[in-house]
Amino acid sequence: MNYTLGIDCGGTFIKAALFDTQGNIQALHRENVSVISEQAGYAERDMSQLWAICAESSAFNH
Repeated sequence: MNYTLGIDCGGTFIKAALFDTQGNIQALHRENVSVISEQAGYAERDMSQLWAICAESSAFNH
């Protein structure tokens, strides 16, 4: 069976979904992304963490 993987690497959450050929979700993963805020009005993300979460999110056991 063929699948399509969709990944949303957003600023708050990283979400990944595995869809079958009919568009049904076969697997779903969502994980929070830490925000580094050392000063009011500023927000940063650790790109190494973002990439690691993104890679983990796409490793479905389906």
